[in-house]
Amino acid sequence: MFSKATEYALRATIFLAQKSSEENKLGIEEIATAIDSPKSFTAKILQQLTKDNRVVSSVRGPNGGFFIAAKAKKLPVRTILLAMGEDGNT
Repeated sequence: MFSKATEYALRATIFLAQKSSEENKLGIEEIATAIDSPKSFTAKILQQLTKDNRVVSSVRGPNGGFFIAAKAKKLPVRTILLAMGEDGNT
């Protein structure tokens, strides 16, 4: 069984993979609402997923937001689990 943070990370990643692109970045409020997660908790999770742009990419500024690059969409689910501190064997 995964932690609540990992569950939200998986939900957020799936949502971003379906709805975002480099041209269409999504804001934290839209993501939090879509995955039914508190905004501040979602921000913390996305911060972990954006570390080193391994899973999620982000851009700051008025036209910024979060997205998943085409290359990252091909990563295995295990990458998300490892980014969230899960060992992948659960």
